[in-house]
Amino acid sequence: MIQRSTSLPADLSRRGFLAGAIAAATGRAQPAAPQCADDNTIADLARMVDARFMQDMAAYRIPSVSYAVMGCERIRVARALGVLRVGQNAAATPNTLFQAASISKTIAAVTALRLVEQGRLALDEPIDSLLRSWKLPPGQQSAAYPVTLRRLLGMTAGINIHGFGGYETDEPQPNPVQILEGRRPANSPPVRVMNRPGSQQMYSGGGYQIAELLMRDATGRGYAELAASLVFAPLKMTNSHFDHPLPPRLAATAAEGHNNMGVPLPGRWHNYPELAAAGLWTTPADLGLLCNGLSQSWLTNRGFLRQDLAKEMMTRVDRFGYGLGGGVGVTGDTIAFAKGGDNAGYKCNMIFLPQTGHGMAIMTNSDQGAKVFGRAMQIVAAGLRWPRFAVSEG
Repeated sequence: MIQRSTSLPADLSRRGFLAGAIAAATGRAQPAAPQCADDNTIADLARMVDARFMQDMAAYRIPSVSYAVMGCERIRVARALGVLRVGQNAAATPNTLFQAASISKTIAAVTALRLVEQGRLALDEPIDSLLRSWKLPPGQQSAAYPVTLRRLLGMTAGINIHGFGGYETDEPQPNPVQILEGRRPANSPPVRVMNRPGSQQMYSGGGYQIAELLMRDATGRGYAELAASLVFAPLKMTNSHFDHPLPPRLAATAAEGHNNMGVPLPGRWHNYPELAAAGLWTTPADLGLLCNGLSQSWLTNRGFLRQDLAKEMMTRVDRFGYGLGGGVGVTGDTIAFAKGGDNAGYKCNMIFLPQTGHGMAIMTNSDQGAKVFGRAMQIVAAGLRWPRFAVSEG
């Protein structure tokens, strides 16, 4: 019996990050032990999800949807529907790259935790002493209320800049310091501490850009290199990249972004040099590998991340609704970790239950993509008997 139900943060659901999707289709509370379904059940479930996606893709002019379903410590489904660009015949496949947008933040949090594991960073120390190539300007922070890595990753550091708009493919891209200073060619304002750290939750891509620079300054290595060596390589995420612009060999495999009318973006997509906040290219199957790795780390001491740090990641920061790199929902004794993304021309969503390894990742190449998440996730939630999670629609 479910004892209590708490919501994911309102701003997550407003952005379509969960969108009420994991409430079971029946509307009744489900058993707290998800089902390790047999292959025939999974195949039936995939057919139902495909049919739902195909109907919604036609209704909302979405060229392609790719998705993965996780469970029983492995990826049970990895499928793709539609085409890379409207009006053309190149079909999407499970290896097609999509922009993960703000799911990039989950990768950033895991990369930072690997550095905590190595003793290169600390979650609760003021960040000032490790920042070398840029210093945090005076703001609402103080010795009593410092900006820390935990607060940067948990959205409670009081940092501005909700998100980034990206750059068209013919525009110059700023470097990390130019982004933080809001200096040309950056197209976003300066990153500053606007509220007292720890006093409230405020979604901040700007905070993740500070975390990106902190990782670089603490190690002397580029962020893309750190993510590749500390996260992608051990988890065998071979279709995950932080290249902006994409090299030709990867661009050939990527889904092109489309606006809410189904029209391709000029230049195919925007570039996002704000790597930690929004720059990941990946696939749902690779996100499934990430979820499986984090679940194993949460459950055992044999995961790729130390168990206590995996549990820190899925613990709410400063008692608000965000963990390290994603929203945390709780029903009874069951935890759900959720993150989604919203870049120009792309919408995506990921959720997993660390205690069981169940989860789902969905990626689309359309500004309308969030409209397909809910009903497909309801099918999976009901079919695999996920617990019901309440989600505030804000």
